[in-house]
Amino acid sequence: MGTVASLDIDAQKGFTPLCPNELPVVGGDEIVAALNAQAALASLRIGSKDAHPRNAAWVVTDPAGMLLPLDMPNADLTWPAHCVPGTPGFELLDGLPAPIDYDFFVWKGVEPDLHPYGACFHDLAERRS
Repeated sequence: MGTVASLDIDAQKGFTPLCPNELPVVGGDEIVAALNAQAALASLRIGSKDAHPRNAAWVVTDPAGMLLPLDMPNADLTWPAHCVPGTPGFELLDGLPAPIDYDFFVWKGVEPDLHPYGACFHDLAERRS
């Protein structure tokens, strides 16, 4: 049997009703028990966080401007500011390990002109991680 890993991808408060002005998903704050149960079945626990700067080129302040196309090589849509380091939205959900306690952890989206959607690549061409 090979190594089994569990993945906690962007389990941050910015994607939950705890931060209603970011990108809240109904029930997003209720996933901790399931993530912890999944991790108990694995030998490795991997996590990631969005870590977007305040000055990101894709940020819009008006919700009506969200999801508009952009003519940028590595940011394709406009989004409200979310998961900015130092804010509550950047924090992992309560009940999850601290990033340092994961076996491997990825912070993504730190460049102001890059808005990655996955934890494996930092650019939309999937060439930079």
